[in-house]
Amino acid sequence: MNQQKPMVSVEEALDIILSKISSTDIETIPLAEARNRINAHDICSDIDLAPFDNSAMDGFALRAEDIQAASDETPAVLDVVTNIGAGDFFDGEIGKGQAARIMTGAPLPQGANAVELIENTHTSRDQPQGDTVAITRPLSHGENVRRAGEEAHAGDIIVPQNTVLSPAFIGLCASAGAATVAVYKKPRVGIISLGSELIEITKMPDRSHIRHSN
Repeated sequence: MNQQKPMVSVEEALDIILSKISSTDIETIPLAEARNRINAHDICSDIDLAPFDNSAMDGFALRAEDIQAASDETPAVLDVVTNIGAGDFFDGEIGKGQAARIMTGAPLPQGANAVELIENTHTSRDQPQGDTVAITRPLSHGENVRRAGEEAHAGDIIVPQNTVLSPAFIGLCASAGAATVAVYKKPRVGIISLGSELIEITKMPDRSHIRHSN
């Protein structure tokens, strides 16, 4: 009498299957097509991220030391000397008692070391953009400022090998200059259905068979 071999557990069966599988080949694809793919090599940044000190908020870039005594009762009034939009920069320097209107992501001007949110300020109406701004609270150095290299430095690994490339990682790769990425090719998967009860879908099942629906 033949003795049946004991059944293996699901975990043991999975280990057996995985022991027979090797990594797929590597291909290079455009970054825009890389969602949910697995990168085959470490991805490094070619620049500092952020590449320059910039404003984290829409507001006013200023010198924190100029407003340490500011309050609702005695606001610090600063002269607005320039407007810095996203993609612009200011060649001058923010001096004592001065401020620059600044947009999120715009380079922090020389001399400034903090940014106050625009909704926390009051501007004069002598000119369309306002020529002074009233600050009603003290700020610390670096408040609402993203420093150069705060996220990564040039040469740093930003996405380690064998990472699933989520939309967040893809955005990070774009910031780091990776227009293409090396990823593992998608595996080819076959489904094998076994069973003497199965018949082709073109046939009519009888009392003991079912169509091969997988």
